[in-house]
Amino acid sequence: MKKLLLLCTICIATASYGQIINFPDANFKAKLLESLHIDDNDDGEIDVAEALDVTRLYIHYGNISDLTGIEFFTNLTEIRCDNNNISTLDLSIFPSLEKVNANNNNITSINVSGLTNLEFLNVHDNQLTSIDISGLSNLHSILISNNQISTLDTQGLSLRRIECSGNLLTTLDASHHTELTLLKCDNNSLLESLNIKNGSFERFGSSFSGNFALRYICVDVEQFADVQNKIADYGYTNCTINTLCSYVSGQAFSSISGAILYDEASDGCDTNDVVYPNLEFTLSDGTNTATSYAEASGNYNFDIQDGTYTVTPVPANPTYFSFSPASVTATFPDDASPSIQDFCVTPNGVYPDLEVKFMSAGVAYPTNLPYPITNDYTIGFLDNDQTFSFRLVCENTGTTTQSGTLYYGYNITEVLSTTTTPMGTDFGVGGLSWSFTDLKPFETFEVLVVLEFSQLHYHNFNHSAIAISPQPDATLGNNEMMLVHEVSCCLLDTPTFSFKDYFALYPNPTNGRLNLKLKQQIDVSSLTIYNMFGQKVKTIPYQNQELTTIDVADLRSGQYFIKISTDKTLFTTRFIKQ
Repeated sequence: MKKLLLLCTICIATASYGQIINFPDANFKAKLLESLHIDDNDDGEIDVAEALDVTRLYIHYGNISDLTGIEFFTNLTEIRCDNNNISTLDLSIFPSLEKVNANNNNITSINVSGLTNLEFLNVHDNQLTSIDISGLSNLHSILISNNQISTLDTQGLSLRRIECSGNLLTTLDASHHTELTLLKCDNNSLLESLNIKNGSFERFGSSFSGNFALRYICVDVEQFADVQNKIADYGYTNCTINTLCSYVSGQAFSSISGAILYDEASDGCDTNDVVYPNLEFTLSDGTNTATSYAEASGNYNFDIQDGTYTVTPVPANPTYFSFSPASVTATFPDDASPSIQDFCVTPNGVYPDLEVKFMSAGVAYPTNLPYPITNDYTIGFLDNDQTFSFRLVCENTGTTTQSGTLYYGYNITEVLSTTTTPMGTDFGVGGLSWSFTDLKPFETFEVLVVLEFSQLHYHNFNHSAIAISPQPDATLGNNEMMLVHEVSCCLLDTPTFSFKDYFALYPNPTNGRLNLKLKQQIDVSSLTIYNMFGQKVKTIPYQNQELTTIDVADLRSGQYFIKISTDKTLFTTRFIKQ
């Protein structure tokens, strides 16, 4: 009897495994049968065993409205069902799911609960009024634009890409996404407050145009200027930004502002004194503390709501200077707005101090500011352009006016020519110098340097600078800087190794994905993408396979180059992200 029961159980299990799946939507079934990898036995049907073998399901543009039968595909890691007529989507039954494209449907409800492996979710252009993404610990990209969603709770997640334009959001908090690289929240007509203070700046930017109800944005101090410029570009006339992240809907804003003057002669601050530019401040309301900087003009401004606030200067060298007053306090709405509070800065003695920095020749997005060049900066050349430009900066960070000489040295064996503005004086081999006079505190002396390299192979390049004045420097070390850069200086095509002989990169330009096809055998050790400033933006795992798909959807529009390290040479080629 026991043997008979066991036999029956086996028969039932086998029959279930080979069961033909019923698909009420003929378009769904037809789309599945179009695939070369689903109906393995070519019987015009799909059984449970065949469904279990499928890990990627591409059923886009199929005029599908009913996904009944999809529940048997329990091993899916990716589903693409975009551009159909689907109204409901329950994905919670696919625990291995990593990527979903369900955009351009008529979806009114979606269930993604429990999908802890999900990394990418695209449901833009649907009819969603809400979405629950809590607990999706691996989710890094969410695209929900052009729905009717009124709230988006992303607490507990670590998103790198958020696209939520064209919804009904009233507030958006992205402050806990420290790896965020792209944020698009345009055309939310009800959006009133936006928090993007996350301790990092969005490398590929943020956009929030068309939000004419927007009244407040909290930002990182490094993004202040960029966001301020965007507010002007978008035509917002009633939107306030600060770094305090405290906002009460409907409450008016007041301001604390003033000027910072440096009284080098200690005879009282007046209009003849120089300004103290770019001074750091802290702003505290007793609960929250924010950081901000004065402008290059020496003026500062804080826009805040009701409460008592304390503004305190934070100089880079606090032992050098005294501030009068040491801090200021204002209470709103009791005090008049704007509350004008000036600071007079006097030296605590004679502190000669020069600081040398290497800075970019251009500016970085999104700050539109020059950025420091350090040892991790890679010098990358494209086509036949083998020049590297940067700015050599000597700043007077002390308390007294100084004169002196700025020296620059480099490895002359690797450089064909050197052009500088202003022109320098040669000293020794591979050395240039410039004299500066009467450099006042906080002023800078700058030199634009353009180096033309001679070598066409992968190597390191070292150079250094030092500023010397007759007075002993108060801070040893910061008046001298030595850097060693990784140099990638291969031409795109060389007589021996041509990129097009070994690889094909397409489509170029691209909207989101690049395909790198191996045309003949070569051992690839790494793939790295750089922006046009030579900054590394992405490293791609490579397994020496014939075709590699590279996801560049999170890159901002612009030109990039990809460096391919191989056992034969270093290939570099350019692509455009649209």
